[in-house]
Amino acid sequence: MLNNCSFVGRLSKDVDMRYTSNGKAVTNFTLALNRPVPDQNGVRHADFIRCQAWGKTAETMADNLSKGDMIAIEARVQTRTYEDKNGNNRFITEFVVEGFPQFLKVKKWENNQNHQQAPKNNQQQKPFEAGEPIDIEDDELPF
Repeated sequence: MLNNCSFVGRLSKDVDMRYTSNGKAVTNFTLALNRPVPDQNGVRHADFIRCQAWGKTAETMADNLSKGDMIAIEARVQTRTYEDKNGNNRFITEFVVEGFPQFLKVKKWENNQNHQQAPKNNQQQKPFEAGEPIDIEDDELPF
C-alpha cells in the first residue's frame, strides 16, 4: 500500500502551534494549492487542504514560516471521525507531514521595497527578470 502525497503551495494563514498534554508540539495549517487549469469562465481557483505536523517539524515551521510563504511537503492522508455536540458524526481528512518540509522562501515585495534576508557572502541582489538566469545552489532546491 502507498499513502504518500507531495504538495507545493502557500500557507493561507500563520502556522498555529500547540502542545499536547504530553508536551508534544503539533501544528495545524492550511495549504493553498492553485489549480493549474482555469474553469470555463477563465477563473483560476485554489484548493485549501488541512495539514498537520508534529514534533521538531512543527516547532521549526512555527518559528520560520508565516502566511503567504511557499512550502513543499510530503504527507500521508489521514481520516478521522468525531461526534459533535449535537451527536452527529463528523469526518475529517487531513494531510500529516512525513519528514521535514522544504521551505521555498519567496521574496516578498511591499511598496516596491524588497524585504528579504541579507544575501549570502554580502553580494547585492536585484530582482530577477523573465529570461535571466538565476544563481542558485543545489542545496537550496526543494527536491
